[in-house]
Amino acid sequence: MFTITDTLIIVTINMTKTNMKYIITESRLEKAITEYLDKEFIPDYGWYENMRTAGTYQDDVDKWGELVFFINDIESYVYYGCNEFFADYGHLHNYECPLLSIYPAVSQKLSSYFGDMWKPIFKKWFEKNTGLTVNQITDDYI
Repeated sequence: MFTITDTLIIVTINMTKTNMKYIITESRLEKAITEYLDKEFIPDYGWYENMRTAGTYQDDVDKWGELVFFINDIESYVYYGCNEFFADYGHLHNYECPLLSIYPAVSQKLSSYFGDMWKPIFKKWFEKNTGLTVNQITDDYI
């Protein structure tokens, strides 16, 4: 069931032999992507709330300038704070800080399932779980 304010989205799921199309509300799609992120892309050892009693992600960004998130001991995404990597005006090349860089293996997997629809949901999911602000998200390898 959906409310009148929900947007209907047609989603094409690529299968090996056929493409399947589903009509789904935007809110249900966001929920489905978020559940998938929770299942597949939580960093090794969980989020900080589950593994330590003091300090925050922001404390580590202030100290180190960036945070690398590992999944199965593989670098999967990196958060860059506004630090020495970025010029005084808050840009690195064409990127704006704070920046969340999703490594190609992760972004390709997500794009193969969800197209580009996963990006704003990943940003929201990451911000909720870390308490960090993201101005830009990219799937370019930096």
